Amino acid sequence: MFQKKLKAAAWLLNTAVFLLTVVVGALAYQLVTNKDALLGQEEEVFYCGTIDEDFALLTGEDLQNETGKALFLNNCIQCHGFTEVVVGPALAGVMKRHSKEWVYSFVLNSSKMIEEKDSAAVAIFEEYAKTQMPAFAFSRAELDSLFDYINSQPRDVPAVETD
Repeated sequence: MFQKKLKAAAWLLNTAVFLLTVVVGALAYQLVTNKDALLGQEEEVFYCGTIDEDFALLTGEDLQNETGKALFLNNCIQCHGFTEVVVGPALAGVMKRHSKEWVYSFVLNSSKMIEEKDSAAVAIFEEYAKTQMPAFAFSRAELDSLFDYINSQPRDVPAVETD
């Protein structure tokens, strides 16, 4: 009889240890994979049709500048500054140095303009160590946003703040 009670107590103890291990393991897993949920901080999840309130409050002009800023930071800043030469020329005042159509064509396919012996394109190519600017597949609206952003920057700003 005593042995039977001992086996039952051992089984009960093993079951309790097993359950405790499972619970502690599950909590540890939650802590490692999703500590915000465990701490009561919900992560904002956006689904199709969900509007980011901060983004929704932007006016048309602000939205265009945000689009232009994103395009600049993701595509241009590696080679261009506003007022300083990096790899390519500074972009401040570029629309005063060239026509809008010329600048847009150059951004979309500078190689083609150089091949066609466009004098301004060839001069830039020669001046900047024969480094060609990559072609970008921007839409007209994206180019408008990009250059509205560039033109909105003060001329004495040496660098752009990356968020």
